[in-house]
Amino acid sequence: MTKDGLNTATPQILPFSQVVDRLPEACWYRAHAELFAQSLVLLLEGDSELAALDLNAVLDCFGQQHQREEDVWEQQDISLVLATGNLAVAGAIYNAFTYGAAGVVVLGDLEAGHVIVGGPEIYVCGRLEVYGLFWGAYSYGSITVEGPAGAQFWLATDEYDYQLEGGLSVTVAHWDDDSYDALPPPPCSATLLPWFPKELIRPDCIASDDLSDCLARHKFCEAVREGKPVLAPRAPRLPWPASMDSDAITPANLQNLMQTPLREGPPLKKLMQVNTDPYFSLSFPIGEFLGGVYFETGDCRYSMQLAMPEQGWLSRMLGLKPDPVLVVEFTDEFGEEPQWRILSAADIEEAPILQTAWREWLAVVAEVEPVWQQLLQEVTVERIEALLGLPNVQAIFDRYDDEHVFGPYLLAVRQASEGTPRFAFGWMGSEQRDDDGDPEYCWAHFEIETRDDGCQQVAIDFQPTSSGGAQLYDARMHLRRLPQIWNAFQAIEALLTKGDAAKMLADAEQARSQDAAWGARWEAHTLPVPGWRDVPLRQDVADRPNPPMQRFRLATPYEVREEIQALTWAGETVAFIDHLDAGEPSYFLVMDEDCTLPCLELDTTACDVAIAGFLFRGNLTLESHLLGFDSDVSPFFVVKGDLTARSLSMGGNLSYVGGNLRCEGLYGFHNHGCLVVAGALHSDVVIVKDFRILVGKLHSRALLHADDILSFNTVPDGQGEPLPRLDSLPCTCRATDILPPDLCSSVLYWQTYFPDDSQLPQRIRNGEQIVDPQRLDALFAELPEVLPGLFDWVFASPRLAGGKLIVRSGDNYDGDDFAFAIVHENGERTIGLHRVGGCNHELFIRQSPDGAFEACRRVASCEGGEPEVVLNEPITSTLFSPAAAKHAFYLALERLAFLPYRSSLAPDAPIENAASVQADIAALEQYVGDGYEDKNTLAYHLYWLWPKIQAFYPPEAAEITQLLEWNTVASSDSWSRWGKVFSDANECMERIGAYQHQLRNPDRFLLRLQVIADNDDCDETLEMLERAGELLASQASAEALLETRRKYGYLLHEAGRHEDARVFNQTLLADAEAQFGRQHAWLCPLLVNIAHNSCELDDPEDAEVSLRRALDIGELHNDVWAVDQALLQLGVLSHEQGQAETSRRYFERRWEHAQSTGNEELIAAVKNWLDEWRQLNLPPNS
Repeated sequence: MTKDGLNTATPQILPFSQVVDRLPEACWYRAHAELFAQSLVLLLEGDSELAALDLNAVLDCFGQQHQREEDVWEQQDISLVLATGNLAVAGAIYNAFTYGAAGVVVLGDLEAGHVIVGGPEIYVCGRLEVYGLFWGAYSYGSITVEGPAGAQFWLATDEYDYQLEGGLSVTVAHWDDDSYDALPPPPCSATLLPWFPKELIRPDCIASDDLSDCLARHKFCEAVREGKPVLAPRAPRLPWPASMDSDAITPANLQNLMQTPLREGPPLKKLMQVNTDPYFSLSFPIGEFLGGVYFETGDCRYSMQLAMPEQGWLSRMLGLKPDPVLVVEFTDEFGEEPQWRILSAADIEEAPILQTAWREWLAVVAEVEPVWQQLLQEVTVERIEALLGLPNVQAIFDRYDDEHVFGPYLLAVRQASEGTPRFAFGWMGSEQRDDDGDPEYCWAHFEIETRDDGCQQVAIDFQPTSSGGAQLYDARMHLRRLPQIWNAFQAIEALLTKGDAAKMLADAEQARSQDAAWGARWEAHTLPVPGWRDVPLRQDVADRPNPPMQRFRLATPYEVREEIQALTWAGETVAFIDHLDAGEPSYFLVMDEDCTLPCLELDTTACDVAIAGFLFRGNLTLESHLLGFDSDVSPFFVVKGDLTARSLSMGGNLSYVGGNLRCEGLYGFHNHGCLVVAGALHSDVVIVKDFRILVGKLHSRALLHADDILSFNTVPDGQGEPLPRLDSLPCTCRATDILPPDLCSSVLYWQTYFPDDSQLPQRIRNGEQIVDPQRLDALFAELPEVLPGLFDWVFASPRLAGGKLIVRSGDNYDGDDFAFAIVHENGERTIGLHRVGGCNHELFIRQSPDGAFEACRRVASCEGGEPEVVLNEPITSTLFSPAAAKHAFYLALERLAFLPYRSSLAPDAPIENAASVQADIAALEQYVGDGYEDKNTLAYHLYWLWPKIQAFYPPEAAEITQLLEWNTVASSDSWSRWGKVFSDANECMERIGAYQHQLRNPDRFLLRLQVIADNDDCDETLEMLERAGELLASQASAEALLETRRKYGYLLHEAGRHEDARVFNQTLLADAEAQFGRQHAWLCPLLVNIAHNSCELDDPEDAEVSLRRALDIGELHNDVWAVDQALLQLGVLSHEQGQAETSRRYFERRWEHAQSTGNEELIAAVKNWLDEWRQLNLPPNS
């Protein structure tokens, strides 16, 4: 019963101890019950309704004025509100002050108008529904929801923690200033501010990355307390465009959708929403094509098109024009010619995926139509010209590539004197991540262009990323970005025209002054005399005392800065050298004419002069090699003409070739470097490991890389005209395919094998051949002969009984990639790889019904609507695309778990069955090891074998337990896969208990469980170790079981259970003494653990006894580290007991012991510790 919105049932106020057992197991308040021994809980039994809930004044909500605002910093009586049923709060749950606020635990569902909290824990066992704003602030606050959570706005600031086990549904916006992955792409502040009343926004706020700097949280709490709105009013809007009568899939609605206002403005053939799932595309009528919609989500693809029906003779005679009909088709196949199925009206109604995608598309269009109309009407040519003409803008921006930072934005403008006038701004909202995992900048461009009729208009383009060959697309290709673009434009316009204009002018003047001062310093700085240097062309040549020399002219970075920073690729600047500080002089070595050198090895010093870069203004020919001497830091290397060399090994900085590059072999290594070739790159072999290559055109017989090469290709557009497009090129081989065995590494890197990082550059430096020509010439030459047998054997597998086998990548691999083997309805059979992300292509071998084979490469349409390209070549072709398809075919066989890469099929090989899978399992033994490389390779092969094992074995099979064991071994120390490996380890143990399976190596399994426990010392890991000891008591060795128990005791101590830990460790000590004897070296770490337990229990005497015994045993066995740890702990213990002289002697003894061992690692560790000790003003001799 409620009265005036208040709960009329009298709430109970109980001691915390009486309700602690009713709290969820994972609740923070339950885990820290000792902190609330003297606290009270307000208990709401059953379902409850409240008007509001102020967590700083809980009792006020029930008419009891126990809490005054000026007393908020006092200890509050009510520490927790516990609702045992559902809780509905008509207004808001809030707390203006984070300190002393009560927590909330709801055992059912929680509904509220708004939730504005920070500081206490909120725990909901059911679902959470916030009809307005959820705002969590402050790093000490948290919310956990076991069911689904939903809100109109979800804001998390100041590192607020939330665990939403049932997922989160947000209808407007999601902001988390501690995670760029809140809702990709994350909205900028400017896109959120228009949603809040102006009086709740700080008056001095500018557009800022930090939302908490813009919103006055205390004002939000005052507003909800007084019943005022905290969200700006919004006019209700239908979830479909205004031109439509409903969201039904009908011909009339699709026709009306074709007339969307989004067609206004610059001509556009289609609308798209790229980089989303579902993917949307709306094609407008052209000629006889009446238009249609295309959706793609997961494996499902739908096509909805308008078509004219067949006319009867009477209607034709009468001149009647029929209405268009709607044709809806569906496929879940991939490849060049997927089979499409026409859906009936009943099928359409019963297709939830289609209906959901259609309604989502309509909601997007309905949202952005008015925004696009505003952009067209408001952002006029005159408005852009006014911005470009502002004095502060003209003073600041010297050239278009001169970007300036304003809050969260980058600004760049191009005046008419430079070309087509353009106003552009960028923000950190790209889906592309940089090397630190943060989003790159995406950009909005407003360009004044002249139409064919001579009139001017503003073209609005969007640039999804700022890296590589960044391209611009009509902003309507990224519909969801339009509100961000419009709001950001208004925020930046206000920034430029109002309060910050004077500051911008001052900043510009300061920047010019700094630049002039920098130039003056360089001009005043005298070049080393003379102004040239004879530079050795080979570095580190102790064994070659007379290296070849070449004379270079010296130039300061200031002198060549504009020339270097004018280098571009795909219209983007690729080099900046303003970071070269005049205070630490470094120079460019310049060659003004064409030249030929025997070789060139790049180093950052030459003849005692610091080298910033090499600049060749003409062509450069190297008779032997070019070598970046240090892959971490190398000088800039710029050739403005053509570069010719035998071999190149590059890394450490930017290398730029303005013309063409020709060589026999190219090796790029390490992400500190990048090669840009404005012209064409001609190389027999290109090997790239974590190194970026951007080329205008690429000609190569073999590419070995991991998605690191971008190149332009020319393809026909829809009208057959040549169209340049930028593609990520596929890999065509592994190292073992083209290199001698001694140059190949056994280390798996990004799912492939590369050369040995030290051997290959040395081979290049020695002028030796790096490629095995016979291997290169014979690359995949065996395929035409073996393909018929391989295809028949693969498609005879029981796993292909349904005509299709797809194995998806996942875990730490690209989740949307997959390997496939498919029998198509027309009788064709295909085996290959489907790649998305930056690749967006399929590579496969196709067998036609007549038995002929083709190597195929299908490049899907890219952002902006570039057409799909399909390249089919005979299997014997040695061109690039068929080579990539053959490589992909072998990879697909490996990932489908048919055969290891490029291994041959025995003539008498049986059709796949459970018995033959045993050989696959046994083959994994070769990858089992303790090194990182071994575990990474094992994890790779395990991943692909899993689907095959599950296809041939029942759930209770021992083979599945063995794979779970191996997965635990392979991934135990992986932070990224910790959750899965923890689950796999527990499932493995459950199977041991249920089926009495034997592990292949129980000792190794126990050791890896200890590694897992090190990564997370929670209660679950304690239970895992305890259970493992019980289950493997009869399988593992006594020492492995004791090691596991020792880890368990250590984790008990780390969990704060010191008494439990000491009791457990003392029992373990007795068992270990019985197993090993009282003087065994194994006891030392355990004795130190017991000493730590005793110290925490204020028992220094027992701690000293344990440490002295550990010291004696360590000295007996000459155990260097055991002695060191015992001396360290004895010294610390003495210091804590006030025994300064005794402490000093222990520390001196520890230092003497370290020096006596000659162990450099130990000596350094002890020295560093002593230094830190002294910095704490606690020297050993104090």
